[in-house]
Amino acid sequence: MPSTAHFFTDPSKLNAQLTSYGPVSGNENTEYMVASKLQFSSEADAIAVCTGYVFLQPHATDNSLVNLDLLPMLADQIENNYTAVKYFIYRGLKKSNILTGSDAFLAESHPDASDLVNSIWQQYNMLKTLVSTIDSTSPNTAAVGWDTSSNPGTDSLNELLNADNSDFQLAAIQAGQTLAKFDMLNAGFEVMLEEHFYEPDLAYVRAADFKITTTTPQSGDIPGNQPIAKMRQREAILNFMDPAAWYMTFFKAGVNIPDDAEPVKGFDALYTTLLSTFITRNTLYLDIRNENSYSLNYYNDNEGQTGDSDYGEHIQVSWDGTTFAFANYYKDYWPILTLSPPANTTTEFNELHVKFRKIYNPEPLLYADYAVELISDTLINISSSMKFKQETNPVLAATWSSSFTFKLPNNPAASGNTAPAFPIKLMNIRQKNPDIALPSTVVQKEHFLDNAFGPANYVPDVAAGSSTQWVSGLGKKFIDGRNEMGVSGIFEMGMGISSTEVSFFASIIDEYRPGITLGRSQVKKSTPETGGKSQSSSLIAELKKTWFKDRNFELQKQELSGSTFYIMDQKTLDPPTNFSGLINLVISKSEYDAITIPSNLDTTIHAPLLSFQSFSMESDNNQVPYRKAALKVNGATSSGTKTTAGLGVDLLTFNYGILNSEAAGNVVELEEAVNGIITVNGFIEMLKVVEDVYGEREGIFDFGDNLIEICTRLRVHYYGGEQDMPDVYDLKDNVYGKIFNNSIPMAEYMVDLIFDRKLERLPFTTRALFSGVNVYDQLTSHGNENAVKDNPSPYLVNDLGYVDLGQVLYGFESIFYQPHYPPSSIFPTPPSDMDKPPSNTFSPSYENFPVKIVNDLAGWLANIAIPATEYFLHVRDDASPIKQDYAPTTPNLQAYYDISAPIVDLNGNADSIGILWAYEVLNENINNEGLKLSDVFTLYYKGETFLRPEIALPSSPSHPFYTAGNRWKIFALFFGFMVDDGVGGYIWVPDSPTLWAAVKSPYSSSNPIGKDYDNRLFFYSEFWLTRRESTKSLGIYLLSNMKYPDFLINHFSDNTDFTQPVLWIKNVLNDLFETKFLSFVKNLAM
Repeated sequence: MPSTAHFFTDPSKLNAQLTSYGPVSGNENTEYMVASKLQFSSEADAIAVCTGYVFLQPHATDNSLVNLDLLPMLADQIENNYTAVKYFIYRGLKKSNILTGSDAFLAESHPDASDLVNSIWQQYNMLKTLVSTIDSTSPNTAAVGWDTSSNPGTDSLNELLNADNSDFQLAAIQAGQTLAKFDMLNAGFEVMLEEHFYEPDLAYVRAADFKITTTTPQSGDIPGNQPIAKMRQREAILNFMDPAAWYMTFFKAGVNIPDDAEPVKGFDALYTTLLSTFITRNTLYLDIRNENSYSLNYYNDNEGQTGDSDYGEHIQVSWDGTTFAFANYYKDYWPILTLSPPANTTTEFNELHVKFRKIYNPEPLLYADYAVELISDTLINISSSMKFKQETNPVLAATWSSSFTFKLPNNPAASGNTAPAFPIKLMNIRQKNPDIALPSTVVQKEHFLDNAFGPANYVPDVAAGSSTQWVSGLGKKFIDGRNEMGVSGIFEMGMGISSTEVSFFASIIDEYRPGITLGRSQVKKSTPETGGKSQSSSLIAELKKTWFKDRNFELQKQELSGSTFYIMDQKTLDPPTNFSGLINLVISKSEYDAITIPSNLDTTIHAPLLSFQSFSMESDNNQVPYRKAALKVNGATSSGTKTTAGLGVDLLTFNYGILNSEAAGNVVELEEAVNGIITVNGFIEMLKVVEDVYGEREGIFDFGDNLIEICTRLRVHYYGGEQDMPDVYDLKDNVYGKIFNNSIPMAEYMVDLIFDRKLERLPFTTRALFSGVNVYDQLTSHGNENAVKDNPSPYLVNDLGYVDLGQVLYGFESIFYQPHYPPSSIFPTPPSDMDKPPSNTFSPSYENFPVKIVNDLAGWLANIAIPATEYFLHVRDDASPIKQDYAPTTPNLQAYYDISAPIVDLNGNADSIGILWAYEVLNENINNEGLKLSDVFTLYYKGETFLRPEIALPSSPSHPFYTAGNRWKIFALFFGFMVDDGVGGYIWVPDSPTLWAAVKSPYSSSNPIGKDYDNRLFFYSEFWLTRRESTKSLGIYLLSNMKYPDFLINHFSDNTDFTQPVLWIKNVLNDLFETKFLSFVKNLAM
């Protein structure tokens, strides 16, 4: 399969162009030439750019000429990393090189015949030897579509080319073969891309040349802000590309030209050999799209506000990075910016610096769909890891972003203009909504999958008679599923239709990983074809061969009413973190056929995009969570304002990797049960039941539990000891009996004459039911961790994702009883005893362990240190210390990290601090008498407006944040990873080497910000090493509340299997802490 492209003719015979690609001189605002008009010094062949199918049509103004459409046969046969080409159009070919005067093919071996004609005869002769029933004497011109030459010009080209025809198949031509001779004075060539802004018809193919035309701008119009119908007409130019710029994208693979044995490679050689006659040979095309693939300001959200001094300027550009100039992106009203880099005779590259408006996109994220980067003084196609460029200006109030820099090719040896034609294609992504309302013209998303799939009314350009129709290449979308799926990035969209189901699918092609993506393995890539058709009765026949080459994929099969339904996803489905890199939305064919796009959506203005409404959380009888949502469609009215409407279809999903309607095939066996997962609203109501039971006199006993004791009553079911005696209320907490199951030893509780410690198991004998479901059963159910439902607690779920309830309560209680830092707060005893905490907050069993901070045992630090130790033991012993089925079979640090620190646990670690801050700000208001744990959870997860009337925030809360929307800011501020910069923003401490070194160092009077993280991680790892190595002896001392001897503590330094075991484990800890964990937190906090 060739990787290079062929030049469409002999470049040495081209005369200098008289008409330029782009805005037409004299009519710049109304006409845009998308064909490269050509003239030749002598007769020249039209050459097939690539292997493909041929479709021939008459020329509109000259009967002696024809036009030819070349359909690339394979999307990946030419390697330029740019948007795939849909058609190459050759205009002004000599008909006499292909057809006779009676419209038959020239005779075999005719002296005027092109390679195309000779190839058709060869195919015909071969077929005739194989099929004895063929009685014709020559090939039929229907093989090149000539039977449609008298069809109306309004006939759709796409439909004709993909029509079922049992008698004829379009003839193929090999790359580099000749198609015909170009007319010397009336010729043209153009490149139509796999975009969806222009639908070609036969009149388009037949035209002598082709321009996108629109009406003259009216009074009040400004470039980039016209009536939306006019804007949409102009978007059609995005379906085309200047051949001069397109060929320059082959700087690496090269371009073949006639009579040259080797392809022409490199910017300088391509420029000199191919582009010298093109008017646009020095033009830079800057193509910037919004998140829905329309041009930059299609939604009027990148022009500033009326009255601004720079209103109507969409970007700022600079060639030196210092002096920036405002630029209206819509030059001559067209949705692409052309620039002319300045002459540069010193370097092989130029730099373009671009700034973007921030008023409606406070933290712009750029995706370089096509760009280059400089590696070792050589420009190469930009690597996947460099395609995303983040805003570096943290001041949200700033009008303009920081500068985004892009490299461009340059030929310093050239005279005059030194920069060759070249494209840069970007997507300007809105990661976060601004504080002010977005314009009504923005078709925004509320759910992370909104607007990803569609158009809702799209039908693949394949024959309706085919059993299966499918297409990829429906565009690229940014999907940010970091919280929900553990992944974000650019996805390639596609669609398939079979006789029974319709599937919209998305496959990740470039992953956005500003930090580490937790909870899954690195996404593998599967390369799809651009589309096709098959005679099988399902999408499986084609999709399986193309999208699912990767070993991580398999077909999930479901038997439904006697028929088999297939759907594709990763082999293991472990919500909420596992994800294969594929998202698949499936509805039945009947549901799809019944979809009616509401009349208030104007599909000529904006594609109707699928979105979702009201995802609700449910669970099946195996406690496996799933979600349910109504499918709707987003789009725009004829005036360009956003509108939405329901489609009457409900979708179900485990993990967002598969979303399907029940009619299409149910991969979730629904049962009446809601165990293992609890919505935040549901949990708060259950918490109120607990408070009712234990916050008042019940029979002869007066419980009167306060806020923290309610917390402990719940917590002991997840992390702690309890006795199963539901008919007795005076149960005691086994405070110091189990080393890691209860790491909040000796926490003080209210004591009276009847009870030593009032911490029974929540039997709820008098209030057993809540909304028809037993509260006790729900609160003591287990989330589906590690695919075996072994999580100690249920999951809480809201729009921000899953949260491990046990981790929330565990972490909150640990800091409530023992302040986290500095050591003077933890260990307020005289200096001689600063190495151990007060006896009422720590069990004597732990005294010899260097782990003295309870939250290290109950929070994120444990989740990081444990996998390092597990990995150490697996490497040392060649066997996993984990004995469950989900244990890694080989030493794999990422796998151990995923087990110990899934995002649900990390969310729990963060929310424990959020609950603490919510508690502290509510507790600051002296009028909040009778403050309850349910009040704290309400403020944190739902907000101030949902608090009881008698509970209110103080006038000036001591903490800047106290709600879940800022969970990672709260977390990072609390643990010293982020600090206030004093001017309204924040500093990420690890980015400052000096500041970070101080934070990681031990605490002292001269270093009051020291938190000693490196040592604390190492100490905890040795704690866990002892936990793994000496369980029995450790248990004896703990059960008897005796000090564990120092000589029985296991140390890494004692391991002779490693040359430097301490250095080895510290390096692993540093990788987990700084590379994985802190990168993850930074991405969500900053």
